[in-house]
Amino acid sequence: MSTATTCRTGPAGRGHCSDRAGAAVAVWGWPWWPWWLWWLVTGDAQHQYQTLHKMYNNCEIVMGNLEIVLIDHSQDLSFLQTIREVTGYILIAMNVFAALPLQNLRVIRGTQFYEERFALFVLLNYNPNNTQALRQLRLDNGPFGVPPLFWGPSGVTPCCPTGAPC
Repeated sequence: MSTATTCRTGPAGRGHCSDRAGAAVAVWGWPWWPWWLWWLVTGDAQHQYQTLHKMYNNCEIVMGNLEIVLIDHSQDLSFLQTIREVTGYILIAMNVFAALPLQNLRVIRGTQFYEERFALFVLLNYNPNNTQALRQLRLDNGPFGVPPLFWGPSGVTPCCPTGAPC
């Protein structure tokens, strides 16, 4: 019997969604948006990567939201392949990589929405100055969906950014 590892990224959201409740998915790109402005406004990209790695390394269940923002094509994202479930939303924005290893992701619970509407939001994942771009989001491990709220197996040990149980 395996014990799933979870990560808590914030307070639990209220409510839930399902396919029938109209969970939304958005994939947007605004070619007129100045790419370099986000690098200046949001801070150091290396710090973003280190924070992402610290929070989600060896994590299977993200208790909260998964936000993948400002990651460069040179960063190793293989640590994300262990993620099977996200209880909140997933935001993938302003990154410059061709692939995102979320092949084991099976469910986005949607207890919280990005912008109060989206369980999955994909935005501006390309660099107009070169060929690096997220061309597809592969979810290969069987059926994928946003089912009704389910809190998973008992005995799940949450993992927090500090590495200690939440």
